[in-house]
Amino acid sequence: MQRLFRIYLLIFLWILPVIAVSQEETEPFFAVPARLQIGFNSHIYQFKGDESHVPFSASRINPGFELALEQKSWRFSVPLSYGAIFWNNNGPDTLYNFNTRFWVTGLNAQFRLLKEQRKLSPFIGVGYNLLFFNVYQDLKNSANQSYNLWSDGKIRNLPQSPENEDQAKLISRDYTYETTVLRNQRITCFPLSIGMNSALNDQIRLSLSYSMLLLQGDNFDNSLSKTGWDKLSSISIGLSWTIPPSKRLISPGKPAENQIDYSQVDFAALFNADEDGDGVSDAIDKCYGTPRGAPVDAHGCTADSDEDGIPDFLDQEPNSIPNSRIHPTGVAWSDAEYIQFANDSLSYFVNTLRKTNKNSRPYPVRKHIPSSAYMRWSELLEQNPDWVRQRSYVAESIPAEFKIFDLNGDGFLSLLEMEQAVIDMFELRSNGISEALIRKAIEYAFRNQ
Repeated sequence: MQRLFRIYLLIFLWILPVIAVSQEETEPFFAVPARLQIGFNSHIYQFKGDESHVPFSASRINPGFELALEQKSWRFSVPLSYGAIFWNNNGPDTLYNFNTRFWVTGLNAQFRLLKEQRKLSPFIGVGYNLLFFNVYQDLKNSANQSYNLWSDGKIRNLPQSPENEDQAKLISRDYTYETTVLRNQRITCFPLSIGMNSALNDQIRLSLSYSMLLLQGDNFDNSLSKTGWDKLSSISIGLSWTIPPSKRLISPGKPAENQIDYSQVDFAALFNADEDGDGVSDAIDKCYGTPRGAPVDAHGCTADSDEDGIPDFLDQEPNSIPNSRIHPTGVAWSDAEYIQFANDSLSYFVNTLRKTNKNSRPYPVRKHIPSSAYMRWSELLEQNPDWVRQRSYVAESIPAEFKIFDLNGDGFLSLLEMEQAVIDMFELRSNGISEALIRKAIEYAFRNQ
């Protein structure tokens, strides 16, 4: 009957939290981030065995430690605590005594009965624990003499017999439990607890609880004289500290202060956004900013069949001879046309930028230079003829720092030489050429050639 009552009580304590959870708000269990806690506690035990009864008042204070994780109204902990139970029966007919020393570990669960964490919060708890214990007895004194209880209720060093009446000497117990009677024993128990938490501040909490440890065995006191399992209960007081969460962690539930709330962001719309309207979403578009209406491939880039830097939809000669000098319209230049163009300072501006942009993928720049950019510059040159410096290819001295660009040694920084310098830089064949140096050389050529 007693065992059946324990089973019913265990089932009830398991079902009660489930009922309470069903009455809580429907917020997801993991909406609130879990909190890691470290706790230190102390216990006093009460024990009732086959021939012994150890009250709380006779128990020593036993230390304990636990590592816990709190999630909403639940708190899951792994305890590790030490305990000891002493019993001595110095009656006239027995010397029965024992000292059981044990370690407790396992998994415990607590459920807070109030929905919100308050200064005082009652809780109930259940768990599954293992007790590892050794049982010792005091059977000899410090002189290694065994205790012998005589009929007069006194202890002597020899067994009671007629021939030992004159030789036996009175001795006393030293209460040193030197004899191991059970070693490396293990017993299962199911702790059922009820208690109260008191929050001292946001991180430190004090708790007081009473637990019944339903032992599943009868040899905790090294006695099997009666039927039924041994009974163990405890009163515990503990102090726990909550480890502050990392500021880098963002709660998957309601955003905390100074956290970004992404709950209202339409990620589908962001993924399907198409800034340049070419039919290719920005997420996979490798050529941002293509002109409206220009035909593009699956990557959002305009086709350039002859790879002259002029897209096909603007190229007036889509099959230009490879490596030829190209007019902004995509038509190959004759030598005379190119010499005239090269003598114009505008050449350094247009062709170098076109080549730079072409080789700077995947950065969000246009693959070609819009005609409006250099057409405006051409208009300014026409309106200001003195800006144009007509020159012929005449060797002359150039600054030493720019001679690295003068591949043919003619003392002139040509368009092809500057383009080759840009290519070498992007293909990591710089040979000491840097972007700053190229800009400086272009500015020199622009002002002095």
